[in-house]
Formats: sequence, C-alpha cells, structure tokens
Amino acid sequence: MTIATLQVTTAAQPPATGQAAGPARVIAQAVWEIERRLDLDDALWQDQDVHWWPLYRLELYRLIFASLVQTQASGGASQALGPALHRSLGDGTAPGPSPLWLVSDGISFATVGGEPLERFCEPLRLACQRMGRAAVVIDRGSPRPRGGSRAVRWWAPLTQRAKLRGYLGARLRPDRQHDKRVARVREAAAGLLALPPLDARRFDAMSRAVLALAAPLQARMQRERVPAVAVVGYYDVAGYAYVLAAARAGIPCIDIQHGVAGEFNLAYSAWPPRQQGWRLLPSWFWTWTGDDQTLVERWALSTAGHHRAICGGHPFLQAWGDGSLTLDDVARTRLDGLLAISAGRTAVLVTLQPGLCHEEALAPLLQAMQQHPGAAWWLRLHPMALHMGDALHALVAQSGVACFDIGAATALPLPCLLQQAHLHATHSSSTFIEAEALGLDSIVWSAYGAELAQDAVARGSVRVCLDGTDMCAAIDALASTRSASNGQRQAGGSEAGKTDQALAAILREIP
Repeated sequence: MTIATLQVTTAAQPPATGQAAGPARVIAQAVWEIERRLDLDDALWQDQDVHWWPLYRLELYRLIFASLVQTQASGGASQALGPALHRSLGDGTAPGPSPLWLVSDGISFATVGGEPLERFCEPLRLACQRMGRAAVVIDRGSPRPRGGSRAVRWWAPLTQRAKLRGYLGARLRPDRQHDKRVARVREAAAGLLALPPLDARRFDAMSRAVLALAAPLQARMQRERVPAVAVVGYYDVAGYAYVLAAARAGIPCIDIQHGVAGEFNLAYSAWPPRQQGWRLLPSWFWTWTGDDQTLVERWALSTAGHHRAICGGHPFLQAWGDGSLTLDDVARTRLDGLLAISAGRTAVLVTLQPGLCHEEALAPLLQAMQQHPGAAWWLRLHPMALHMGDALHALVAQSGVACFDIGAATALPLPCLLQQAHLHATHSSSTFIEAEALGLDSIVWSAYGAELAQDAVARGSVRVCLDGTDMCAAIDALASTRSASNGQRQAGGSEAGKTDQALAAILREIP
C-alpha cells in the first residue's frame, strides 16, 4: 500500500494550513478516528487491571507507518530464539540499597571512551551518583551483551523468553478476545482506510509476553525495594512489561524521551481521557523541550494525576556540555581523520532512518549529492540499520559522489559530529531537535519529516527541501551563514544541571 492509496474519509480535523494532509497527519488522524469510533469503556478491552488499548493503538500506528512510509519492516519472529537461549547477566547483588532501574531499549548505545555507553541511561546513572542514589542500567533488548567496564544487567534473555512464551501460547491456546478486538478495530476503520493486515495472534502473543515478563519484574522490584524505574522507549513488549510491573509495584515509571514526540507521535499525543489512567503508559514523561512537556500535559490533565510530564532536557547532550562525557584518543583520531577529508568542503551530517535507506526514500538526497560536489557527506546509519552500510556505500558510490563517509559518521558520538558539521539533513530523524539545541540548522527532504518537524520549521531552524535542487540551494545558503569553525558550539551547556534537577523533582514525590 502506498500513500496514494490511503483514503481518509472521516471527520478528523483537517490540516490547519488548509493544505492536503501529509503521511504523518494522515496516520495520526486515521488512528484517532478509529479510537473515537471504538467503545473503550467496553469490558472487552479490559483484562483484570490491564486495558489493552495502548498496545493496540501503538501497534496499529506502527503497522500503518510501515505500510505508508517504509518499504520494509524491521524486526521479526526470527529474532526471538537467539538471546532466549542464553543466561541473563547481572543477576547478582544490586549496587547498593534500593537502586533505581534505568532500562535501555538495547538500541540507544554509543561508543564513548572506547566502550559502549547507553546514551540516556548512563547520564541518569551519573546524576543518581551525584545525588547519592544507587542506580543500575538494564539492557532489555541487545541481542548480546555489550561488554565494557560499565556494569550493565543484560536482561534481553528475559525479554525474549517472554516473547517465546507468548508466541507459543497464542498458537497453542489462542485467546479469542483478541479476535473480537481486532474485529472491532476493522469495523471502526470501515470507510476510513484500507488497514494493513491485522493478525489477532500477534496481539495475543504480545499481550501474553507483556504479562509473562511483568510478573517476575514486579517481584524483583519489590525484593530490591526499587524506588522508581526509567525506561527508554516504553512502547514495545518489554517496555510495556516494565511499565506494568512498576504500576503493580506501586512505584513511578518514567519514560525518557529518545526521539521526536510531537503532535503526530501517538505514543505521546492526545490519549483519550481516563480518570484511572492507563496501566501501560508511564506515570512520568521526561521530555527534551517545554513544548513536548505541554503536548503531554494537554491530555495528562484528564487522568487525575496518573500521568505527568517534566522537562528534563536531553541527558546525553547535557553530559557532553558539562564535560561528564568526552572523546577518547582513538575517537579523537577518527574525528580528525573525518575533518581532514572534509577540509575546504561544506560538511553535511546526514542522519538516516531504518527502512528508509533505499533509493526511493533517498532520492532527493542522492540528487543533491550528485549536484553539489563541494560538500562532504557524513552519512550516519541508524542503530537499527547498521547492516545497510555496504548497500548504502554501493548506492552512493554508483551515484558518483566525490566525498562521503559512513564509518566514522556512524561510529562517532552524535554530539561531537553536530558540533563540527556545517548543517544537518534527514528524512525524518529526531536529530533535528538535537541539532537545533546546538544552534545547527537542518534540512528535511520528506513530507513525513516536515510534519514531524513542523514546529522547528515554523521557528526557522529546519528547512523543507523535497528535491535535490532545493537542497543544494539550502546548503549554500545555510553554509554561508556558518563560521568555518564550528567547534565552539557547546553540547547542551546552556542546560547544565537540568538532568539532576528534574530527576530530583520526581524522586522528591516518592513516599
């Protein structure tokens, strides 16, 4: 299914600009309209203390996104057996009494000081250390242990075993309630859009896995007297399980923003009013900006305090800005090499998205790369698309591009690249937010990305260029306003201490 075949015929609100809705708005409005047509107070959606609509809403959002914007979906059942057969690491004594759990999605890692570092959890761990609080980083999703000297509990096997149990249970003893729920969703979508395939067994397997993982996590939280849990990316099977376990244990769970929130990200925007809140949603949403805090608060006010938002800023950028994290000698040498091959050129940092590294999605970028021989292109692969490096290299090389790099641009920490680049370009990566925080302008080359960045577009920090000619003109215009030396920009220095302040504010409310 392509964007052109999606027909939305509902009374959903039209774009404020009066222009035709782009894919981000189309997806959001379609799901909101389906949501409005459903009776979410029906007992069908409730399973003891769990209301399953959050899982359905965000899986529906993901499936429609994959069918409209991506040409290939990431992940799959074939991944479930690997880590499931291994023993979890880090199951020993907790690091001190009552440790906070800082739970990684297994994706948000960077190499710093020659070792893997969780970009959001590690700065929070350092903040806890400064506050005299015990904390532990938990890796819930990496296919293998990351290694290094930093103590990290590798609990991906727990996640994958729960997924395997859910998969087998859904096929051996299917819960027919999911057939009914999927049927309700299909009925609600009638006359609205052609839904991508919805498999009731998938929802069954996911919900079983959430429950299977949440039970032992809750027991462990209570045994360790965990005061709070922070998660990076709450909206997958493991994320829901940590959120649910925390709710059942009676402790707060904090979602740490790790990408675009915004009006059209349904994980953060316009949840239906519910006085008792949603068990599968975090109790706190940690945002990078005040605008995103306001976005969450608009709907959270209708949940009687069950869900709240706090603007804690970007922990990783702040850690770079205050000097808590720095490059080691090896990374510095690699950065120097990247700068050497880019000398005398306009350095364009390009952040790529998983499922969007093919020729069609990259068409405006490839056009600009061919038309602008004076640029150096730093192509940064998404952590979920590292396997696309060779194919991307071949595609760019075949296009006759004179100066580009993939290896260093992917391996080096993002803040140091943003400090050195002349500008940033992307299809739809949230890096435009981080670039803006450092005073760096961005170019977005897709209609989908333009909608996600609409506020930044209005502020003038993002330009929308849908073809190569426009991109080249924007590159020249933006580069001319930049000093040749960008190393003086500070990564998050203006918000030094904000991480500590926000974390302390949340912890003060814990009995």
